[in-house]
Parts: sequence; structure tokens; C-alpha cells
Amino acid sequence: MSSTKKRFLIFLVAISILYVILLFMVDVANSGNVYSRVLACENQLKMIAKAINLYQADWDGQWPESLEVMKKYYPYNRIPMCPGNRNEQETDDPQIYYYFKPKVEEVVPICWDSKPHCNKKAKIIPTIKIWNVLYSDGHIEELNEKELIRELTQLAKTNPDVLKVLNLLNEKE
Repeated sequence: MSSTKKRFLIFLVAISILYVILLFMVDVANSGNVYSRVLACENQLKMIAKAINLYQADWDGQWPESLEVMKKYYPYNRIPMCPGNRNEQETDDPQIYYYFKPKVEEVVPICWDSKPHCNKKAKIIPTIKIWNVLYSDGHIEELNEKELIRELTQLAKTNPDVLKVLNLLNEKE
């Protein structure tokens, strides 16, 4: 093989490596953007948890029937919304939360994102779907799809209305 061909092959390999590194950097930046939205969403769930505590203090420990009935306990009397992901027009696409008042004394999910936080534009890193979930004891966890389905399946045993949400998760996007 001539030295010109070797140089050309080395050049092609170098360009290919740079291209892969560039794609990876874009994916990492996009994932960081997704994670910042996950954190903002978590803060919204913290506001909901605080509103629930205030509601329960006023109503002898009763759980609210919906997020709507706690409006006066939220900042600016507005139900917090998950900031969601960026849509195709690169604008925010806020989402509502699912809320189910607990029907058992166990620690169970009570409020979670209606849609996952997702790095749809990733080219190298696998697509990541994350839901923030508020539990009845006030703690918040980030769950992947498998973990969320497991938690909601357990919850559906005591609250059959959750089956509707599980059916939505099982549908193709």
C-alpha cells in the first residue's frame, strides 16, 4: 500500500473518530438539559408535597381529592406543572401530573409526571426515560420505565384507577 493511501486512511479514521466524539458531546449536552428539567420537575413535586402537608393540617390529616382542591396552598394559586421536555419548535412543553390519593397506609406513589423526561435527540447514548414520583411519605424518586410500571402495578392492586395510566404507558408513543 502506498504512503498516500495510508495517509488518506489515517485521515478518514481521524475524521470518523472526531465525528463520533462530536456526536457523543452533543448527546451528553442534551442529556444534561434533560437532567436539568428533571430537577426542575422535582422542585415542582416538592411544592405539591408542601401543599399536601398544608391541606392535611387544615383538614385533620385528610388527603386531598385532587391537585385542584389545593390551589390556595400553591404559590400564585396555580397548580405546579412539570416543565417537561423541549418540543420540536424548541419551546417548553409543560405537563400536568397524575395524582391519586392513597387508599392504604403504606408508602405508595401519589403523584408523578404524565410524560417521561426523555433525551429523544440522542444519537449514541440510548434513549433515557425518567419519571419523577412523589410518594405518600413525601420523598421523591426518579424512576425509569420498568421501575415506574412495577410501582404502578403494585399501586393498582389497591387503586384500580391507576390501570388507566398503566395502559397509557404500555401504548407505543
